[in-house]
Amino acid sequence: MPYLMNKCKGNLLGIKEDFLFCNALPLTKKINCDKMNRTCKKRYKMIKLVVIDFDGTLKPYGKACVSEKVIKYIDSAIEKGMTVAVSSGRTYSELIAFLPQFKDKIYFICSDGAYYIKSENILYERAIAMSDLS
Repeated sequence: MPYLMNKCKGNLLGIKEDFLFCNALPLTKKINCDKMNRTCKKRYKMIKLVVIDFDGTLKPYGKACVSEKVIKYIDSAIEKGMTVAVSSGRTYSELIAFLPQFKDKIYFICSDGAYYIKSENILYERAIAMSDLS
């Protein structure tokens, strides 16, 4: 069943926002934003892990940095007990240059999934074997 991606005024992460995107309600012809916000908040309480793509999502193409609004959303998710991870084809050093304030707070899935890093500790590493390169 298709789900709704609707524009409503919301306050899901504790930040007043003009747009609230939520897939909590099945697609209907007419939507009640208050009902949608209540349903999203119920589902929100179940969220334990948020994994966010970096290029084109956290940092829009053509922009030089991550917006303050995104920083607030990530901080809010962390404060509410969610585990946050940023995923990218970029290296860890490139991601940290954009998000230094989260170095010890979130997980980084880097190099197209070859490394999982938190607090500068490599939790997972999958390098290409030298024998596969010849």
